[in-house]
Amino acid sequence: MTGVESPACVPGHGLPRGRTVVVTDEEWSRALDVTLGGTFRGQHA
Repeated sequence: MTGVESPACVPGHGLPRGRTVVVTDEEWSRALDVTLGGTFRGQHA
């Protein structure tokens, strides 16, 4: 697998679709906040 066929299999790429992992809005906002340096802070509250 090169990861192109299934981007979700690559860590940090795509959404965990088809998995048993459930990501809450709070976790997403936290991850986005860290990844984008606080760009989404306040917008995802």
